[in-house]
Amino acid sequence: MKERNKMIDILRALAVLIMILTHSLVPYLSQPHLYKLWDLIHFAVPMFVFCSGYIFYAGADKLKKIRYVPYILKRVYRLMIPYYIYAFAYIIFVSWTGGLTVTPAYMLSVITATGGIDISWLVLLFLFFSLLTPLYLKVHTNRLVRWGYLSIAVITSALLLFLNPSMSYKWYMWIPWSIPFIYGYVFIQYQTKKGYLWKSSVLLAVLFVASYILRLQLHRSTQLFNNKYPPTLLYISHGLLWINLICAIVQNIKLPSVVTVLASFLSRFSYSLFFIHYFIILVASHMGLPRKLHWFVFALCITISSLGVQWAGSFVFRRRKA
Repeated sequence: MKERNKMIDILRALAVLIMILTHSLVPYLSQPHLYKLWDLIHFAVPMFVFCSGYIFYAGADKLKKIRYVPYILKRVYRLMIPYYIYAFAYIIFVSWTGGLTVTPAYMLSVITATGGIDISWLVLLFLFFSLLTPLYLKVHTNRLVRWGYLSIAVITSALLLFLNPSMSYKWYMWIPWSIPFIYGYVFIQYQTKKGYLWKSSVLLAVLFVASYILRLQLHRSTQLFNNKYPPTLLYISHGLLWINLICAIVQNIKLPSVVTVLASFLSRFSYSLFFIHYFIILVASHMGLPRKLHWFVFALCITISSLGVQWAGSFVFRRRKA
């Protein structure tokens, strides 16, 4: 069995838990302190993207030998099947509860992951990453491409502090989202260098503060959620700062075995848990549970039930496979 990267497992596991908490807090956003907490913890997606980039570049030498078409088709299959299962369940449930009218245009947007379901944007983002595999491999092998493309991505995210393009963000979001993806490569190259984490964190903090001040001067929103679609430099620098902080902690503490086992489980099934927890929240909200439960209890119930469904599903799958 291939040895797992504990740091990446911890990052992905935390991203899963933060993701579940973020979505579980949505029914409670009328409470100001919870709204602030909800906005502050918007760094799960940068962590997911960073982990994907780290794993991609850690195995980039092997990827040079693959055939692109079969590789991309395999990636598309692994991304779309869970999404289509969720989309089918979502459409059935929301139609049954009377909150959705299905039209051909709606179905087309769902099938192509370009709309219809609000979480489809993340599926589309990772589809872009898969289709752009040759470009990201060039980042690994060609210094000019690497720093040139990273510069374009950073400039794009900086321009988004000023601009609000009229076209749908879904068609160009992959450019600024490439920053945490390529940061995975940068991290691999420099993580063993003395002082790298704190030096890069200082730079990221400067970018964050400068972006925050600039948004204030422009009378634009400084809330992280409002800087996410598409991600501005404010949002990206915030996410990368959290990644550096967590990596610094993980590298300097010894975690109990039970934590690493749980982290491995959450990491391996992070993509399916993305859909599972969202559907459970959908059903629970329809039942009115957020009105009856304290926010912490609601979030805990969503977390436990999501992990339970995932564990049961993986157990049944292993039994059938055996």
